[in-house]
Amino acid sequence: MQHPQQVDLARLFDSYNVDYTTTDRGWLQLTCPFCHDTAQHLGWSGKVFSCYHCGRLDRTDTLAAVLGLSPAQVAHTLRNLRGSTSAPLPRFDDAQRKPARSAPVILPYGAKPLNARHQHYLRQRGFDPAALARDWGLLGTWALGPCPYRIIIPVVQGGRLACWQARDITDKSEKKYLSCPDAEATTPVKSCLYGLDQAVGGHAGRSVVVVEGPTKVWRLGVGAVATFGAMVTDEQVRLLRVFGHVYILLDEDEAGQAGAAALAARVAVLGHPVEVITTGHKDVGDLTPAEAAALMQELLQK
Repeated sequence: MQHPQQVDLARLFDSYNVDYTTTDRGWLQLTCPFCHDTAQHLGWSGKVFSCYHCGRLDRTDTLAAVLGLSPAQVAHTLRNLRGSTSAPLPRFDDAQRKPARSAPVILPYGAKPLNARHQHYLRQRGFDPAALARDWGLLGTWALGPCPYRIIIPVVQGGRLACWQARDITDKSEKKYLSCPDAEATTPVKSCLYGLDQAVGGHAGRSVVVVEGPTKVWRLGVGAVATFGAMVTDEQVRLLRVFGHVYILLDEDEAGQAGAAALAARVAVLGHPVEVITTGHKDVGDLTPAEAAALMQELLQK
């Protein structure tokens, strides 16, 4: 007889075609949806989820991420799972489930290698255009299309293109940034952390510096991730589980510091050390390359 807290997730995973293996100890092992690890380092003991990298995980959050369901749908599914039948569980149909886009992300019309104007824009802000194009895959658009005169910033998660942002280079547009529509993304931009793959680098548990935007990641370099604004979603917070120590470095204005304090409280719930830091600059992008390098060396070696 099962313990009251135990749930037969093998039956659930079979119904939803989730790839898993069973260990000699009876654990179910599958790929963790939070830390981008390609091995099956997430285990279900019969009572709890535990990931080799992320530690102990919330059951509802984990099942929602694995199955592509909302928390309410997970609760409904678990109620059905406690029934006595061994028949396959009823599936949420496509209208009820959050759609998973499998088609490749299409970059904005006219996206090509950076031209002289894009390069001039970046140099004026203290960046090396060739290095950014090489390390971050930057592209640019010209006069035509829905995103004219912009630097295209590909957002890669788990080794694949998830979505993109586009930064205006004229300083005349009402919107500095345009983002890939969620319907055209494999993962919406606010469910991503820019620079996550590089920051993890195959070594979970290392420190990370959280900033607001991609340009600040470029300034700080590998080891920084951006949330695409001071408002941070639950999905983005969960992605921080893989890191050992989280440093929060948002802009030093009223909105940024309020957001930093709120984010620190949410990250602390993960059980990781978290610290809000400041640099004396209102904008992280105002750091010189030398100042940024020294700061990252100090933080990431702690």
